[in-house]
Amino acid sequence: MKNRGETIDRLDVEELAIKMCKLGEDADTDDIETAFYNKFSVELDAFECILQEIWPMLTIGISPITETAYVGFADDTVWLAKKDVSGAFINSVVEWLGGNDIKESGKGMRRDVTKDGKVEFEITIVKD
Repeated sequence: MKNRGETIDRLDVEELAIKMCKLGEDADTDDIETAFYNKFSVELDAFECILQEIWPMLTIGISPITETAYVGFADDTVWLAKKDVSGAFINSVVEWLGGNDIKESGKGMRRDVTKDGKVEFEITIVKD
């Protein structure tokens, strides 16, 4: 489940802080750090360290029991915290299928996923 080796970029940390503090996009680093500390009593550098620790645990997965799509934090085998994103996941797949590579397939849509110019997967969604 784990996305090992990935890190979050400092600019992404600042973007999160801007959103969390409801700042304008024109806020500079000093404004962001001040607003973040005033709201959460946490230095932005400490927030970045926390994000760096949990970022590799951020993942998406499907429950083999319920077939529910989740996004959240997991170690190698178990969810630590998760959110049901089934609706958003399905909508994203349908949107992706609706791209330029879409092919009609009976009552549904089909998209070929290629690697090195060869079809590696064929994904089909059929609507009853």
